[in-house]
Amino acid sequence: MKNRSKKTAQRWWLLPMMVACVLCTSCREDYYLDEKEPTWLGESIYEFLDEEGTYTYFVRLINDLDYTEVLSKTGSKTLFVVDDATFDAFFANNAWGVSSYDELSDSHKKLLLNSSMLNNVYFSDMLGYASGRLEGRTIRRTSAVSIYDDLYKMPGTALPESPYWDSFRADGLVLLKDNSPAPLVNFTHDYLVANNFSPEDYIIITGQDSSYVYNKSDVFVNGVRIAEPNLKCKNGVVHRMERLITPLTNMAEVVTTDSAVTRFSQLLNRFAAPYYSRTASLEYQRLYGGTDSVYVKKYLATHGHNTGLSGNYITSTTSGVQISAPADTLVDSYLKFDPGWNTFTSSNIVAMHQDMGVMFVPSDEALNAYWNGGGGEFLKDRFGTWENVPNYVIDDFVNNHMKPSFVASVPSKFSQVKNDGQVEMGIEKDDVVRSILCCNGVVFVTNRVFPPVSYVAVSAPTLVNENMKIMRWAIEQYGFDAYLLSMDSYYSFILPTDDAFKAYVDPLSVAKGEPEVWEFYYDEKGKRVKARAYEYDMESGTKGAEKSTAPTLAQVDDRLEDIIDYHIIVDTIDLSHDGKLYYRNKANGTVRVDVSPQGGYNVYGGYQIEKEMPIHVTLDNIKDQTKEGNGKTYIVPDVMMTSLQSAYSAITAQAGDEANPGPFYEFHKLMGESGAFYVDEDFASFGQTVEAFNTYHYTIYIPSNEAVREAIAAGLPTMEQAEEFILSQEENYSFDEDDYRDSIRAIIADFVNYHIQDNSVYVGGGHNVGNYETSTLDEETGTFCRLSVVGTNSDLTVTDGAGNVQKVLTEDPKLYNIMTRDYLFDASDLQQSKLIETSSFAVIHHVKDALYHHKDQVVGYKEKVERLKQQFSIIE
Repeated sequence: MKNRSKKTAQRWWLLPMMVACVLCTSCREDYYLDEKEPTWLGESIYEFLDEEGTYTYFVRLINDLDYTEVLSKTGSKTLFVVDDATFDAFFANNAWGVSSYDELSDSHKKLLLNSSMLNNVYFSDMLGYASGRLEGRTIRRTSAVSIYDDLYKMPGTALPESPYWDSFRADGLVLLKDNSPAPLVNFTHDYLVANNFSPEDYIIITGQDSSYVYNKSDVFVNGVRIAEPNLKCKNGVVHRMERLITPLTNMAEVVTTDSAVTRFSQLLNRFAAPYYSRTASLEYQRLYGGTDSVYVKKYLATHGHNTGLSGNYITSTTSGVQISAPADTLVDSYLKFDPGWNTFTSSNIVAMHQDMGVMFVPSDEALNAYWNGGGGEFLKDRFGTWENVPNYVIDDFVNNHMKPSFVASVPSKFSQVKNDGQVEMGIEKDDVVRSILCCNGVVFVTNRVFPPVSYVAVSAPTLVNENMKIMRWAIEQYGFDAYLLSMDSYYSFILPTDDAFKAYVDPLSVAKGEPEVWEFYYDEKGKRVKARAYEYDMESGTKGAEKSTAPTLAQVDDRLEDIIDYHIIVDTIDLSHDGKLYYRNKANGTVRVDVSPQGGYNVYGGYQIEKEMPIHVTLDNIKDQTKEGNGKTYIVPDVMMTSLQSAYSAITAQAGDEANPGPFYEFHKLMGESGAFYVDEDFASFGQTVEAFNTYHYTIYIPSNEAVREAIAAGLPTMEQAEEFILSQEENYSFDEDDYRDSIRAIIADFVNYHIQDNSVYVGGGHNVGNYETSTLDEETGTFCRLSVVGTNSDLTVTDGAGNVQKVLTEDPKLYNIMTRDYLFDASDLQQSKLIETSSFAVIHHVKDALYHHKDQVVGYKEKVERLKQQFSIIE
């Protein structure tokens, strides 16, 4: 090496000041080093390389690309260079297949020089700094490389095997691997410390041999260690590298070109599509002439970018996320991020320089073992070949091997990497065959397959059955996949086939008095579920003519989401063999399950109970996912539907009238008098609703007529008594009739509301012990009064606050376990309503005696009425 001048060495102490100026002002157009040069710094970058005599290849690169003047002037550049001996080592072995400098194409030369150049001054220990000198915040930097440095015409034979590329197979096309420039990747010790990496992480990722010992002063750029850092020049800094830096490509291209992962590459490229870029086309024509159009290879993904793309693409909405697809194409399968996006960001709030992505890519041997006799044999049995496995199955598989954060997925953190069910994937260092550094992340080639939880969860049958498109689409569309993939719970998933969705009775239409039955179907062109509506005779169950107006997409979404909620049970219905018959579902409703004498089960929603129409589940339609998954799936030929009777209508049906009182007659009267039944002014419903309900599940205990009469005789007031008393005060002009009525009504409500309990409890609902709040507020404590309940598979015992114990009466099956649902629809005018706003589920039981929250409750009512009379200045 040529020695620096003594004068330069003596003035070197001023360089930190100069660098500080560079960091603070390098983005200014009038930066002074661009126009003036300090005489004491010696040579420019170009002069330094030229005069050394050992960088002749690099000097030729600079000259051939007309960068001589740029690197001779003052300015602020960082260059990563190699000497001639290191360049010769590159010619002896490289992926480009060139054996001498003369074999380098113009594209090769541009890639080599521009990817080795930064447009600011960075000493080696500053490469990990972010703006503001924040240490350990930067792993990637934008180099001088241009997207047009690697532009070429791809022959049709090299295009991905997906229909998006078919129109280009005959002639090929000019293709950009991405329309964002490939950044340079640097590893520094401060980044390691800031992100809790181990030194071994860098060793594995950069592919160092076993003799290498990590040194915290070492800095790696594009996976190559800086051999001699900080060779300072008047217009920047030069770092000599151990090996020639070549531009890194993105993760998608690495997978596509690696001969050891061809099977995974084929799966990944199903999601690749060509996008026309007008900007790139004009630039290509300017640079090279002709009229060729330029396309960009993009991957259908929920996280990506379309900058500079125009024309032949549309934006469609799937699962609530904006994704890009070629023109006239709607897709229902996509990746969670674009692995071909050079400047990929881990999220919308994490800058490109801070993080990058990771892909765990199984080798061909690993995938073959998985397919033949391994966990993927169920796919082989169903589809025969990988090519036949549809994209909506493959996207889960590919996505589970893609992770958005390199920081969270380095080898020392493998134990924390989670799968699509948010449980540990079980990756170990020994699973990694090799690692490949990319411009937007790291590819770990593995000797294992990491299948998604969706392949073993209770929703798995929707992935491999063509007759389950409706549920498959809806589960993902409405976010139920995150719920059903949880491995922390056990699910009994009642799964209707597509055919089951042909006879859904719409509750809103019933409330309007114009019953409709809906037929849901999957629209292949629109890639979503739609519905048709038909007239319906409730008594005969007969479908009539199709309605001229179909349900809107919003209505379809509303009802379908409600249906799925009702079919998910967080319990095992196998307990029905032990006598447990009632199971709460995710919707807060309840379903009944009986063991069928023919084998399998009979399942009922509230509507099926009312119509006495069980849905049979055969043994061969029970899919056991308990070994590796999270429960069992029960495939059914009909949709379970909720009750179409409200609490008001169910109680009214058993109330009768004064001439022919039913078992609920007296309590029904009290509920009406107390205001327990009311009409919501903001939302329409099935007539009256229960005022105490609030989007939950409840139990209403109805005491016998005799018990209510006894309470009245002991002092519980009635509105009939109140009206009689009001009439006796006709001469009392100071008497406030409305206030008196409200006061009496409040006393009745205190009694009635104690019979309305939070939580639905059923006879046959399994072992259940609890203290449940009622709707009666204790005025002294400010808390709600409680009931103690003990339930078994055969009875239900209730203990009130007065210590009275009684069982739910089960002699008449029509008077207990009565399922109801109080709907509120989205407009005050029922005829204008379209959607379900909210609802509350309830069960109704008949009990012999009234419930009291303390022993002297009725006596207290009597005393309160007397005080009210005096308070209102009533003279008898």
